Amino acid sequence: MYSKSINNYFISIIIPIYNDEEIIPRLVDEVLIHFNDINLFEIIFIDDKSTDNSVGMLNTLLRKNNFNNFKIILNSQNLGASATRNIGCKNAKGDYLAFLDSDDAWHKDKLNIQINLMQETNSYISGTKHKIISPNQLKKEMNIDFKTKEIHFTEVKWPNILFKSPFCTPSVIIHRSVIEKYLFNDKLRFAEDYDFWLRSSYEFKTIKILEDLTFTFKHDFLSDSNSLSSNLFLMQKSVTLVRINLIKEPKYSFILKILIVAALLFEYFKFLIRFLKKFSLRTRQLILNKNFK
Repeated sequence: MYSKSINNYFISIIIPIYNDEEIIPRLVDEVLIHFNDINLFEIIFIDDKSTDNSVGMLNTLLRKNNFNNFKIILNSQNLGASATRNIGCKNAKGDYLAFLDSDDAWHKDKLNIQINLMQETNSYISGTKHKIISPNQLKKEMNIDFKTKEIHFTEVKWPNILFKSPFCTPSVIIHRSVIEKYLFNDKLRFAEDYDFWLRSSYEFKTIKILEDLTFTFKHDFLSDSNSLSSNLFLMQKSVTLVRINLIKEPKYSFILKILIVAALLFEYFKFLIRFLKKFSLRTRQLILNKNFK
């Protein structure tokens, strides 16, 4: 269980936004409001050249709720997730950097639990389990009491991480020393987060907290939306590139490179399963739609 408060560490929360006018009210009023009374936070929003009123709405809601320690950075052009998060990292002043996506949410005690455990285990990178919920479940999930529970975690190690991404980006907190050596690969538009965890966890101790402290409102791979995570083919292409880049790195041993190749083959098998699942879901939906006509 945890008991300490994160009042000894300055934390930067990095949130990219892009055409998020419809979801910004939930982000501010239901998620960030829980952290507004903690002085040692800064919240950095990076707008990736939105074409709607995201920035105006964000400014209005932050000031309405008396947020003080925030900044909004405006990209001059649409740069994508990697470059946008890197801009947030480079502007962050915190001892710890926490990543949050505009359409996701945190448990109200997530930062306390996570940073305290990082301190206790001398870890530099951590993530949590995440749970897919509907928006009307958020209040209940955010108020689950972890204060009387033992917090379970596992260390994320090579080569196991080669076969599965350990956590989603909105669950991750990193120590400042990590970004002094590693940033997101801004040449990748997909799988840039997994690429970051792979490269940095080889050097920095990484843990995963086995509690649902992060919440998402969509399925990672089976979404019918036009989000990045729903584009299976481009995702697979990027994951392949990530593996190839690792193989080219001289610091990895010959044995590790064999495992990287094995992981690449395993990834193609997982891709086939995901593709078949998505194809099956869409086929069933088309049949249902046809039957209702």
